[in-house]
Parts: sequence; C-alpha cells; structure tokens
Amino acid sequence: MARGEANEGEVCDVSILFDLAATQPLRGQAHGGAEYAKALFKQLIAWAGPGRIKGCYDPHRPLEPDVREVALAGHVALLERPATSAIGRLAQDHGCDRLVSVMPYDLHDADLTGLDVFLTVHGLRFVEYPVDSQGWRYTGGIAELVKWMIKLSLPGVYAARQRGFLDRVLNLPARSLTIVVPSQHTRFSILDEFPNFDTTRIRVLYCPETAVSLVEPTERDVRQIGALEPKRYILIVSGSKWIKNAYRALEAAVGVIESQGSGEGLKLAIAGGAPRKMPKRWRRHVVELGRLSTSDLAICYRDAFCLMYPTLNEGFGYPPLEAMARGTPVLCSAITSTTEVLGDAAVYFAPKSIQEMRVRLRMLLEDDGLRAEYAARGRARHALVAERQRRDQDELCALIVGARVGA
Repeated sequence: MARGEANEGEVCDVSILFDLAATQPLRGQAHGGAEYAKALFKQLIAWAGPGRIKGCYDPHRPLEPDVREVALAGHVALLERPATSAIGRLAQDHGCDRLVSVMPYDLHDADLTGLDVFLTVHGLRFVEYPVDSQGWRYTGGIAELVKWMIKLSLPGVYAARQRGFLDRVLNLPARSLTIVVPSQHTRFSILDEFPNFDTTRIRVLYCPETAVSLVEPTERDVRQIGALEPKRYILIVSGSKWIKNAYRALEAAVGVIESQGSGEGLKLAIAGGAPRKMPKRWRRHVVELGRLSTSDLAICYRDAFCLMYPTLNEGFGYPPLEAMARGTPVLCSAITSTTEVLGDAAVYFAPKSIQEMRVRLRMLLEDDGLRAEYAARGRARHALVAERQRRDQDELCALIVGARVGA
C-alpha cells in the first residue's frame, strides 16, 4: 500500500468535520498553525476517501484560494462555522461523528458530546510567556499599547485566564478526546500545568512538512527579493509578532553591521512585517518584504546568508527547518522546543541577550568553515526530521480515520 492511502475496508465508517478556521489568517497575518492545518487537511482527504470529510470555516475571515481548491478537488463540502459553542451541533446536523481542530483554543465553551474529537495543542505560549517588556514596540495604536501595558502590569492574571481557557479545552465534553502535540516540550508543559491530566490522551506527533519546505524555488518573482544580493542579507521572519522577538535580533544585527567588520554592507530582510517602532537609522539596513508567496519565501531562505530566529516561545518551529531545507545556516533561540527539534544543527543563543546574538552572528560571518559546517548539519537535520514528519502525519491520519498505517 502506498504511503498516505488506506485499503478498501480498512477505514472505519466515519464522517469527519475538519475545522478550517485554523487555515485562515489571524488579524491579516499568516501563522504556522495554518500551514499545519492545510497539510493535514490535504493528506486526510487522501486517507478518508471521497465524501467522508466536510470543512467548516469562519465566514468573517477570508478562506485561502488554495484551501478552496483542495476542498473542491477532494469533494469536501464547505460549511460556514457558527459560534464556537455550536460547532458540535453543526457536526451532528451534517452527520459527522468526528471533529478535527488544529487550533482549538476558542472551543473552550463547545459541547462536543457524542463526537470523537482530535485537537492539536501546539504550545502553551499564552500561559508560559504571556507578555514581553519589548512588546510595546510592536503596537499599532493607543488601544494596543494600553492592552500591552495591562498585560505587563498583571501578567499572572492574564496567564491564569488563558490557563483556564486551556483547561476547559483539554477537558471538553466528548465521546473521546485525543490531544495531539508537536513536541515533547508541549507534552510536558501540559503535564506541568495540569499534573492530573490523563497522559494516555496525549499523542506526540511532529507537525507535517510545510509547502515552503517542499516547493522547488526557481526564479525571483518580486521586486523586493530582486533587490537583495544573494548571501548578503540576514533573514528574519514573522517580524511583526512580538513573540518572535525580531526587535532584539535587529538590534544585534545592526550592531554587527555598523561595526564596519565582516558584516559591513549586509542587509536585514524581514518577512511578514516588522516591529512598528524602530530607530530611523536602522531602516537603511532593513528591507521589509511583507507577506510572501510560498515560492518567494523558499527563495528568500535559499539565498539568505543565514536565518536569525530569536523566538521567545515555540511549540515546534517551522522557519528553522524551512531554512535548513535550503542549506541555509540557522541562528536560533535555545528555548522550549527548538533544541528538541533542531538538535545540534543550529547555532543557539539566549533570546534576550543582544550581546550573545552579536557574538553568534560574528561566528558565522568570520568563519567560513563553521558556516559550511552548519549548512551541512542543517540539511542533514532537515532530512531526519522530515522523515519523522511524514511518518507522524500518516499516523495521525490513520488515528483519525481509524485505519492502519500503510507500508
């Protein structure tokens, strides 16, 4: 049997409602959960077969064209997602006995009685790291600034509130409830926060490969990328999200560039937006790329001197693997899941240490042999992780549809 397929008679007689809200942009921004959801949705259609899956989405947010195309090709009916509290009724009204949600944090008030439910909890960021002192640099107005100030002054209150929501998600009323997590870190974070949680309900399965890792980049398609000289820029992604910590990385990189050493003339390319509040002098070094297509992002990874990924919290971590797939060295925070997923293939730093980031960047800039070594380590690590990603995605699809994994 081919990978990702089930023999006739192996799949249980199930009908699945797939929550596609996870594939939709949040406040206009893309996110790793969307890539996870898209990959799983496509593969699950192949496993379940025609007519066994229905998709629901938030009608107040755009549904990406590629998701619609996959649904159409797989004969998946698309339903408007009601208030989250009513998603269980939607499933039952359309004859579904299983629900899959890969970003279930808003389902805390849902009644899923009578359904077999599969939820992916990527991480506990809102509990583990609810606010950062540099968060104000990412705010876009008075309302956002005030919200940040409240969080900063009452982090424990905010974290407790998020913990309460997560507690309710982990204990939703359902016929059966399986919690899928992408790393051992997330698994033990749940057990640390909720010591009495039933460990048999947690399955550690790596995130599926992203389209960015799989696509073959060819030509430079956009003006912003065309303005960047290959191997003469440092890439930072998701720069508009405070949790990704781009501001500190920029401060470190600008310090290296302006020291007139080996980093002189380098550019700082930021994909996915940038911190709103940066010193003016930094901007002559920065190229803001905005949101990029899959192909363009793959090209950016391929042509970058290195990826700086200074994240403050991570449940798995796609961007470093996407860079490693292209043979691009990775500088990365040594926190939460990153060391587990990346092993010895990244150059690590403490995410709040500007000085340590500068030192690590200089290591790559001034030692070509070291850079080549980490490029090779990255390719090897990506291949190893990708093999497990494919195996674990098959296992998850089989778990949901009630089939055995193919040979």
